[in-house]
Amino acid sequence: MIRDETVDYSKAPIDHKDTEAHWYRTYFHQDDNEIHTFFGYYKSGDPVLISIQVEQEQGSDKRQYRIIHRTKEAADQRKVIQDSFLLSAPTRLSDASSPSPPPPSLPPASPIQDSTWKTIIETTVPDISYHDLVRMSKDQLLSSGIHEELVRLDETSLHTRYKFGVLLIQPGQTKEEDWFSNQHTDQLEAFLNIIGRKVALKGYTGWAAGLDTKSGDSGEYTYTNAWNENILAYHVSTLIPSKPGDKQQIQRKRHIGNDIVCIVFVQGNQPFNPTAIKSQFLHVFIIVHQETVMAQVVYRVEIVSVQDVPDFGPPLPEKSAIFNDKKELEQFLIAKLVNAEYAAFKSPKFAVPMNRAREGIFANLVEKGYKLALEEMQTEESQHVRKHSKSASSSSSQSSFNSIPSPSKSTIIREISENIVGLGRRRSTQDLNDRPKSTGSNSMKHFQKGSRKFTEGMFMFVVVVVVV
Repeated sequence: MIRDETVDYSKAPIDHKDTEAHWYRTYFHQDDNEIHTFFGYYKSGDPVLISIQVEQEQGSDKRQYRIIHRTKEAADQRKVIQDSFLLSAPTRLSDASSPSPPPPSLPPASPIQDSTWKTIIETTVPDISYHDLVRMSKDQLLSSGIHEELVRLDETSLHTRYKFGVLLIQPGQTKEEDWFSNQHTDQLEAFLNIIGRKVALKGYTGWAAGLDTKSGDSGEYTYTNAWNENILAYHVSTLIPSKPGDKQQIQRKRHIGNDIVCIVFVQGNQPFNPTAIKSQFLHVFIIVHQETVMAQVVYRVEIVSVQDVPDFGPPLPEKSAIFNDKKELEQFLIAKLVNAEYAAFKSPKFAVPMNRAREGIFANLVEKGYKLALEEMQTEESQHVRKHSKSASSSSSQSSFNSIPSPSKSTIIREISENIVGLGRRRSTQDLNDRPKSTGSNSMKHFQKGSRKFTEGMFMFVVVVVVV
């Protein structure tokens, strides 16, 4: 039955796509942004990476915090919380007797205290302690290249370029050898002009989906199209040259057999059996039958997919899957093709290796960031200790000169201070070098505690020397 009404598929949504994967590029990739990056490990040893941007609430002078929580699992958690949320946020303090940290009451330009970071992280990120994380400055984030690596990591699942096969089936054909051996027909040419635009391959600088654009080995022409910032190119079996005597049509099958989604153009009522094609990659077939109804050429569409592929849109028209409007057919097929590829990536055949690859990249990134942030923190601690050591030494020397001149005491104090600073650096470096990879978070906690104890002990020792 031919439908009277048409449907606009030009803005059809893409299913199974992480629509917020651009968050980091969009919100964290600006020069004036205040970005804080935290690296660490769960108690289980699994890596965790948290990006937080401090920004101003729209129409307000109050702060809000944009958070991306990444783990080895592919699904990142993203959220925005306001200062007001921290007023009633529960906390998981390691010391139950300690009071809950107050929410930030400072103007946006003021520094954010550790107690605030602790509240933000421990109330929004499950099963992590703030003390198991190290923080990297924005300067270090940019200079180390991790900033750009995070953009690529977050957008791994996004695609803007697609390749799809187009296979012709003639009446009476049931084997893939026959399908791949077909020659071009006028009916197929008319259909290709609906779903794409013909381009000459030689010298073509656009997306050609791996077809040869120099020597002509892949043929003279192909078809391409664009849809909502997505670029499509087709592997048309009849346009790819075939070699005489090659019954398996290796050249044609090499391209189409490695596609994930394929359009099967059927001339007549010949049924299509997807199991007749031997391919590890082809997971979705969009079958288009050219038919004649009431002296009018129409196209009947069917969808066949591997069992592990989840459902995807846009759905076929309820009343009839017969298209007589060429523009509607083009929009529907392109939207269906793009959706089909995203859905196929959710099947175990693709999801398992893709997640495994991401997990390895993520683990290496956290290990790199953790080490750099730890070194950065170690340097800051050493500079802080050196600064206070000199201040204490100068103050003690001035006090001695005001009473009884004793340059030897000030010299002794400076030497002791410098020795203690050197000892702190050696001990901190040793802590860093001895950190087991699987328990990196604990090493950081020990380093922090060790630094604080060392600093307090140093000033106490200096005071004792001055008294003597």
